[in-house]
Amino acid sequence: MQAVMVAGTDSGVGKTTISLGLMAALKQKRFLVNPFKVGPDYIDPGFHRLACERPSHNLDSWLLSPENLKYLWQKANSNDGIAVVEGVMGFYDGVSAINDQGSSAEIASLLNIPVLLVIDGSGMARSAAALVLGYKNFNSDVNLAGVIVNKVGSEGHFDLISQAIEKETGLPTVGYLKKGLDFELPSRHLGLVPAAEIPAIKEKIASLGQKIKDNFQLSKIRNISSEAGEVSLPENFARPLNDINISTKGTGKNNLRIGIARDKAFSFYYQANLDLLKEAGCELVEFSPLKDKCLPDNLSGIYLAGGFPEEFARELEENRSFKEDLKSKLQNGLPAFAECGGFMYLLEKVYITETEYYQMTGFLPASSIMTERLQNFGYLTIDFSWGLKIKGHEFHYSKLINDDKLTYGAELEYARRKNCRSGFVIKNNLLAGYPHLHFYSNPEFVNTWLKLCQGEISSWQKI
Repeated sequence: MQAVMVAGTDSGVGKTTISLGLMAALKQKRFLVNPFKVGPDYIDPGFHRLACERPSHNLDSWLLSPENLKYLWQKANSNDGIAVVEGVMGFYDGVSAINDQGSSAEIASLLNIPVLLVIDGSGMARSAAALVLGYKNFNSDVNLAGVIVNKVGSEGHFDLISQAIEKETGLPTVGYLKKGLDFELPSRHLGLVPAAEIPAIKEKIASLGQKIKDNFQLSKIRNISSEAGEVSLPENFARPLNDINISTKGTGKNNLRIGIARDKAFSFYYQANLDLLKEAGCELVEFSPLKDKCLPDNLSGIYLAGGFPEEFARELEENRSFKEDLKSKLQNGLPAFAECGGFMYLLEKVYITETEYYQMTGFLPASSIMTERLQNFGYLTIDFSWGLKIKGHEFHYSKLINDDKLTYGAELEYARRKNCRSGFVIKNNLLAGYPHLHFYSNPEFVNTWLKLCQGEISSWQKI
């Protein structure tokens, strides 16, 4: 097992840049690299995929049980590659201010991953050692194995910082990047702009990889990666797929064709969710609400994930033939599950401002309006009216308006708040809402949905 986590002292310290560069550098050295992202992030994994030419998996210790987290880690690392894990926020930041739950530190501890701590070296020399020593001593269960210094003024500046850190902490400094690096990823309201929207992004990542090869001690990082420990599962562990028991009709497949919306407007999928559908025997068929004129033929159900429908609202509005086809099929009972941006697309209108709006599918009798501040952000548990609970996450800058005609089938219980509210709209065979779900948190949800797609259940209301 070879693995390292690139963690940071705080958000904005350069984790994504250094993680991407390290992935690209190792790939250029012809290593097989398995990318991961801590937390409920969809955008960074898209960059990881480009750097490694492999899907990136999310590691989230709030959404997933320790057993399912370890199972996902083992499964994604079954190819003898080097795992590179990008952390989230500050190293010890998670759900709570009084413990490590949901943090990069908890993931590193649970999965026995050695950590490379990224610090901002600008304006510091010996003080950097005090900073690193604090992170090293804060939690003895974590293997803080090396330090990366970002934003130094020169190689000489790095040498000063390196001497202080190695003398006072005993940790090696394994690389640095200078200030003014010619690599910047543009942002918008949900974070980084997705990789698919950035011109020449593959070339930019390749160039970044070369800078990492020039300024990092890759052999030392590989040695550190070998410190990763094995993780073990209980003898009675039942992998998530075991909970999916729909009929396979003797073929090894369930004969279900699940349509997956995939384009610049809709791209927020957990890789594990798609993998679980495939492992359950589904054929996944991608379609584009931006470009296609109609849905693919013979679909058993569709999965409309989140993304940025507001950024492509005009194009979505103008593709009338696709909207009409989708609306007609939903009215005729096509089973569907939609999250966040996919949910917004099924509404009547998306308001960009109070006066600028675009027509969406119009299947659900409500609209959404973009806001200047986050409406909901954080973890939550969804309690469906038929008795099933599953964990999820919300992160959106829009809210519903004119929604008094919607029918809800769940309550949302927020991890950081006591209050609950209605969530997940039910109409015909559609289930749609703002939360993003991780199927591993309760595979019985997938079982229920696929039974609906197969016709064993007549509707969400009659489970």
